[in-house]
Amino acid sequence: MLIRSLCVIILVSSQVQSQKWTEFNTKYFLVRYEKNIPQGSLQYINDELTKVYKSYEKTFGRANKKLEIFVCATVSTFKSKSGSRIFEDADVVDGIIYLVVPRTVEQKTNFHLKVVKRIIACVILEQNPNIPKWLAESYSLYAGGYLDNFGEPARFNISSFYDLNEDYNHATSKKDIKELYAKLAATGKFLIDRYGDLKVERMLHSFDSRKTFEEVFETSFNEKMSDIEKAWVKALQNQELR
Repeated sequence: MLIRSLCVIILVSSQVQSQKWTEFNTKYFLVRYEKNIPQGSLQYINDELTKVYKSYEKTFGRANKKLEIFVCATVSTFKSKSGSRIFEDADVVDGIIYLVVPRTVEQKTNFHLKVVKRIIACVILEQNPNIPKWLAESYSLYAGGYLDNFGEPARFNISSFYDLNEDYNHATSKKDIKELYAKLAATGKFLIDRYGDLKVERMLHSFDSRKTFEEVFETSFNEKMSDIEKAWVKALQNQELR
């Protein structure tokens, strides 16, 4: 009886899920969305995503597959569906975009100016398995203008990009995650301020399986990794990024 009851529960749950979500395909995206979201909102989201995607496609190349997107009606659904560590508007998790449908004028403005640029930059860069995820996310924070969203770095316990990578992979508490994203944002700004947009974009585009992280950085920026990291740590410590 218990097994039969569990089967019924699983079946009902599956039916509820299938009734709640539907999907459509475009040239670039596979979009899954909650059925109560208005079609006008979905068209707006698709238009914004497509416009920014085409822009980044020219810089970093096309993603190697259609991008999967979940459009959520509420922040609570977004959080439970995505498991995002820090965001409440949109995030890229395991290569999938999750976002909350913007409804107010303020949300639409933020979506247009910031959100789409961040998530599209992040998801395209993450398609290249040779780019460290922390670096993809760091650049995406710069791209979307999220440099001031997490405050200034408060702890300077890192001395290399390897340390930042370790923090990215192991931060779990709310405090540690906020500190991590403050460092990621500061790192993105450091790279742009020191080397400029074009060099940073070329650096990101040059990652492939034949080159190590160190080789990419040294070749792209014409500096030894030790000098790059020293300048980066000094910038963090002196809070020269703000």
